[in-house]
Formats: sequence, structure tokens, C-alpha cells
Amino acid sequence: MEKENQRIAISKRLLKEALFRLLKEKDISKISITELCQEAGINRATFYRHYTVPQDVLVDMEKELIEQAHKIAPLPATTQGIMPHLEKLFTFIYDNRELARILIRSNTETHLFQLFDVRSLAILEAKAAAKDEFLFDKTNLKLLSAFLGGGGYFLVRAWLMDDVSKTPKEIAQFTYELLNQNLNSYIVG
Repeated sequence: MEKENQRIAISKRLLKEALFRLLKEKDISKISITELCQEAGINRATFYRHYTVPQDVLVDMEKELIEQAHKIAPLPATTQGIMPHLEKLFTFIYDNRELARILIRSNTETHLFQLFDVRSLAILEAKAAAKDEFLFDKTNLKLLSAFLGGGGYFLVRAWLMDDVSKTPKEIAQFTYELLNQNLNSYIVG
């Protein structure tokens, strides 16, 4: 069983690496299963054991990236943890910018978008916990979180896709200041 799991892991890794190389040159819609299998050095039957189309491999790559982000930059529980969290998160994204750009170009960045939504909610909850009262109920808190998460996602998208010359630390500081300026008007205390 362990040997089978190793084979599966190796096959998937080879497919992900091959797709990554191919996506540097062309759009996902232009990559055939045959081409991907040739690039990976595996046969089509092996591909079909794990995936249906090349887009499935890309979604797997995105999920893996998000899992790594959660491990490297756990959600902040306190207001003191927000800035270090943002620095870790933006450094991770910057270190993986080639894949993030591919995900954005391929319009498969759903999990990447959710990464910011979840973090926005955690930051809002940490800020609210530091104060006595929060002006929003749970529903509005979720809506504000989605709004801030979308803004965070599009900030990162512009940073990566437009080659904005700011370091991860500068982006973290800018994001932190934006959050503080905007949230202070909603938090009483």
C-alpha cells in the first residue's frame, strides 16, 4: 500500500511539474492531455487514474499552494499577530509568484481568493476581540470580511501581475495600514 501511495505521489508530482513548465509557455486551454503526459514522462492511463483534464492538475496545484500558505502563515489570533502574519503571507506569495501568476492568468484562483477571505475574517475577529464592541452583527462581519478579502486578493493580483516594485514587507505594511484606517471607523472602544 505504501509503495502504491508513493507511485501516486510521484505521478502527481511529475504531472504538476510538467504542467507548470508548459503553463510558462502557453494557456491551459491549449495544453492537451497527450502533450502533458509526454512532458511528464507518463502514460495517459496513469493520467486518467488521477485526473480528467489538465485543469484538474492545476486546481490540485492551487490547493497545494493554499495548504502550504496555511502552514507557513497561520491565522492571527490577536492584534499583535496581524503584522507578522501579513509579512509571512506576502513573503510566501512572493516566493511562489510564478505559480500565483499562472493561477491568475488561468482564471483558476478560486482558492487563492478564499485565502484572503478567511484571513480577513480572522483579522476582523482579532481586532474585534481587542475592543469592547463591534458595530457589525455576524452577517455584516462576513460581508465586510468578503469585501476586505476581495480587496486583499486584488491588491496581490496587481502587485504580482503588474510587477509593482514593492517588497513583501512593504506590501504587508501597506495592507496593515489600510486595514487599520478602515476598521478603526467600525470598531468602538
